[in-house]
Amino acid sequence: MFQGLSKFIYFSVFFSVISSAKSTNDSGFVAESDPQEIIKSEESSSESDAKDDDVAEDKNPVSRSAYKLKEIDKDLSDPRDDALYRQVKLAVEFQEFENARKLTMEYLAKVDSPEALRKELLINLALLYYENNDLVKAIQIYEKYIQSFPNDRQLSSIYLLLGNFYREIGAYQLAISRYYSVLNSSIKINQEDLPEYKKLARKAQKSIADTHYQKEEYSDAIKFYRRLNRLNLPDDLMAEIKFKMINSYFQLKEYDRVITDAKLFIEKYPQSYFLPEAYFVISKAYYETKRSKDSINSVIKLLKTPQLMEEKNWENWEYWQKRTANQLAKEF
Repeated sequence: MFQGLSKFIYFSVFFSVISSAKSTNDSGFVAESDPQEIIKSEESSSESDAKDDDVAEDKNPVSRSAYKLKEIDKDLSDPRDDALYRQVKLAVEFQEFENARKLTMEYLAKVDSPEALRKELLINLALLYYENNDLVKAIQIYEKYIQSFPNDRQLSSIYLLLGNFYREIGAYQLAISRYYSVLNSSIKINQEDLPEYKKLARKAQKSIADTHYQKEEYSDAIKFYRRLNRLNLPDDLMAEIKFKMINSYFQLKEYDRVITDAKLFIEKYPQSYFLPEAYFVISKAYYETKRSKDSINSVIKLLKTPQLMEEKNWENWEYWQKRTANQLAKEF
């Protein structure tokens, strides 16, 4: 279903996304400035201050994207008494989608409507569509927000959300373009907003890597994972990045590199969610390099469920045990 939605919105927003950038980067995507230079700057200044939630994706990113717009207009008592404004709020509250959209656009067209209230209404409308799983409409509203407020301080957050939404519906090129928009927005960042921007930039870097990985563009994925690999990230996140690099090398048939890195991974991350898949990948790499004995030994280790494994990983471990056993039966 989402693939159909992707085609539906692709051409309607493609040109507005691309026209917002000013030059083309070496990956074939549009960017206002070289994202590699931005990333290098981030790496040199932030290796020691990365926090647990700096790169991990938000569980409910939209709720954070409004950057407290409801607080911005809390002193605007007179504008909030506007009858049309109250109608919009009621339509959103009662989830009257089409009426809420129509009234919001009507309010935005008012010359004298306060900017803070216009921002709030757009964000609330986008949130309404998101919470009801209508990503197409949410995307359209957020793109409208960007067009309406091109100098807004929090556009980086909106760009990141849009990238996530585009990726979820399968519009990968648009997703990567919006992730690059996060990196390019550094030229508009105030000093006071820099700490938050650094977090968003790290998330955008990982999202670019994950999108390439999802598209099976493994060389590009490795390029971005390597940059993240130099940051001071929590173990579970670092384990994910390292494993995806290992699997990318496997897909590129760099089997010796896979064996070397997978052995280090297994030793360093014995509790990782990706550990059983690492055993599977290394066994395959051994098999491809004609090292059948090592391949079988890796399979045996995988089939022996570790006693100290966290309960939340049991199902995943059992899946890879079954898959590996089936693979073993075919190959040996």
